[in-house]
Amino acid sequence: MKNRILDYMEASSISVAELSDSLQIETEKLKKGNKADWDAQDLLKICAYLEIDPMEFYARKQKRK
Repeated sequence: MKNRILDYMEASSISVAELSDSLQIETEKLKKGNKADWDAQDLLKICAYLEIDPMEFYARKQKRK
């Protein structure tokens, strides 16, 4: 999910530095190669900043019956 959001930011020319400054999230956490996962609060803050629904980036492995 994290990499899909970072791909979206890259495709939309959204600055990692600007997002980091605005949300007070370490720039390192916003780099593609970084292994650190985002916690739920970071994910929701980033999606709110980008004005996107986090479910758009969630890949469900199973469909509900």
